[in-house]
Amino acid sequence: MATASFLAALLLVTLGFLAGFFGALLGLGGGVLMVPFMDMLLGFDIKEAAASSIVAIVGGKFMSSSTYLDKKLAKPDIALKLVLPAIVGSFVGLLLSISLSSNVIRVIFGLLLIYATYYILTRGKLEGFRIRENVGKEDSSTSYYDEALNAYVDYVQRPLKFPAIFMFFSGLAASLLGIGGGVINMPVLVILVGLPIKVAAATSTFIIFITALSSAMLQLKYGYVVPWASGSLLLGAMTGAWIGARIMNKLKSDFLRKLFSVVLLYTAVRLILKGLGIPFPI
Repeated sequence: MATASFLAALLLVTLGFLAGFFGALLGLGGGVLMVPFMDMLLGFDIKEAAASSIVAIVGGKFMSSSTYLDKKLAKPDIALKLVLPAIVGSFVGLLLSISLSSNVIRVIFGLLLIYATYYILTRGKLEGFRIRENVGKEDSSTSYYDEALNAYVDYVQRPLKFPAIFMFFSGLAASLLGIGGGVINMPVLVILVGLPIKVAAATSTFIIFITALSSAMLQLKYGYVVPWASGSLLLGAMTGAWIGARIMNKLKSDFLRKLFSVVLLYTAVRLILKGLGIPFPI
């Protein structure tokens, strides 16, 4: 475990802020940033990093979820129907985290980050959705107001039975790897449920809040959480998520997605090599 110091706490606050900010913009939990950098740069065991990050994710997602609900971007009815299999998955993930070695978890996490990089670079745009250029009153539960387009966007929601199966793996990833599961939530919500990207990101955030809360309670029970580290991350994550949620619907985030993808890919390579015992120069 890393030694507590003012500099280490400041770095964790900054890391939490970035994770909360980008997590709110992209519908991710934020653990994809927090866990690897705690492991590689600050000397935390990856299990402690995962447990401490999940506590910060709870706070960050509480802030962004409340904003998305207020803006009517998040769809709580969809989230509540999909969250139960995710919670079951989080219990399975915790059991696996206890039995697997840290190096195995590093490799799994690195592979997940490569998938996340691919997803973020290729995530869908608004093609296939009907855009109403006249700014009028929202007239259905399958439309939302896009501030960047200054228009309402209509979409067709698909049945939820099949997507619910995949949400089990979202919860498993959240507990096993200390992430919110957003890299699985988002493709499920966009491809299988049919939600536009911004609605999917907001709904994914709501799901992450619930699953992360259950995972955090389990991690606290098993004693992996490092209190000073999780507190520092929490402060940064709540601030970053509050800001990110308020600007997400106003942005066209192609540049942010590409920049974030570079960070994820670099982190993935370092994690996999470290898990395999191969030295990496920088």
